[in-house]
Amino acid sequence: MDDLLVLVKGKSASDPLLRAVRKKVQKGTADFNDTAQYSEALSKLIGKNLSANILDIPPDVREELSTELLEYGYTDINELLNDVQISLDEKNGIHIRPQRADFPTERVEQFVHSLIDPTVDDSTIKRRARAGSETITKSFHDDYMKKNAAFRSDAGLKCYIVRTAAYKCCEWCSNIAGRYPYDVWEMPEDIFRRHDNCDCRTILENGRERQDVWTKRTWEVPETGPGAESPAVFTEEQAKAIEQRNLQQFRGVKINNSSIDNSGGSSIIEARELDSLIVSNNGTEVPKDVKTAIEETVSVIPEHLRSRLEQFVPEIIVEEGRGFSSFTSDNNIILDKETATQSILHELGHAWAKMDNLYEDEEFLAILADGLDREDWGNVIPYKHPYKDVNVYVLESDKFVVPYQGRVYADIFSVDYSEPIELSRFKEYISVGFDKFFSDPDLLKLKDPKLYKYLEGKINE
Repeated sequence: MDDLLVLVKGKSASDPLLRAVRKKVQKGTADFNDTAQYSEALSKLIGKNLSANILDIPPDVREELSTELLEYGYTDINELLNDVQISLDEKNGIHIRPQRADFPTERVEQFVHSLIDPTVDDSTIKRRARAGSETITKSFHDDYMKKNAAFRSDAGLKCYIVRTAAYKCCEWCSNIAGRYPYDVWEMPEDIFRRHDNCDCRTILENGRERQDVWTKRTWEVPETGPGAESPAVFTEEQAKAIEQRNLQQFRGVKINNSSIDNSGGSSIIEARELDSLIVSNNGTEVPKDVKTAIEETVSVIPEHLRSRLEQFVPEIIVEEGRGFSSFTSDNNIILDKETATQSILHELGHAWAKMDNLYEDEEFLAILADGLDREDWGNVIPYKHPYKDVNVYVLESDKFVVPYQGRVYADIFSVDYSEPIELSRFKEYISVGFDKFFSDPDLLKLKDPKLYKYLEGKINE
């Protein structure tokens, strides 16, 4: 019965309903209701033919051949779903690579093993072959919906799950039918489940509405081009007022040991000590032990470079309960009080990169690009932020010391997947490298010896 798979493939190719759906997919007019119908029809074709031939398959190869048949159904359905998802996304201006759910190996193994059960009669084996293969094949569609709903929700898209009850379905299916936001607290726990002989459909809906991935606040993607909202235009007086307001933040900032007063005058002052940079966000004094710990952590940086950074960074602001650190556009560093010593070297790495324009250094960019596959955006995956309750996106690569070093700063909804990932998007490459150069040099030498050698030369020059 080695020809069973060939038989099913042949019938699938000539089946009128399956052909009609494939034609809609090719034209770009198919949706997930069409793919659900496809999976239902293919599941019945597989179930009918496996049941009709199961007793003619020797027990010693029955599990293997049955698994191959289900693997064919899995691949066929997922490839169809992939094409439809891409088509729907293009219409909505969404650029997210579709995700393929894992093949349910354990469930399939349990099913095919039940087909060689010597304790049941032939009619039971035939019934199991039909019902079990149909249910599993339809579940490939459900698993894809579940996988992509979770992935897109994490990416910030507002997703809905629509469960449609089949005609004369059971009470259990009727009770969970409906349209639900993809949210573990709002949708029924078993919305993706199905029992044997269940023809209910569960499909994913998502459009151009985005949501904040942790507050769930939503907004529509702004339009561009003709019809878009005009930018704000200020009068000369308004512009001057805004300019003066923004200049306030630079009063007292020292550059090359000079202070700026915004009035045309300047006075030479003494170089600042790190202690004077460390301030609280609420006007209170930063505890001495916190200041001391930060100073001790930063003391590993050679004095000449540390002195330059102290001049470049206006303030190191310590906040209570912030939860994460950052390097701001006005060159300040903001640290969470509890993780200050864990983050300060990292944020100073960002400051150093900006201060010395490292992302314009051809030698540095060549080291970053070396061994990095930037062609395949499919390797950019969600990654839990080390300190925030939010996902960011990282490029999977053995090159990076830690996954976060491969963070890609990009709007995944609008990037051009035909273009390689720009090197300028890897802002964490230098900051993580700078941190590890001092905190874990052996690891950096092992994982990225070229970056280590580059940092060693730059830091000590």
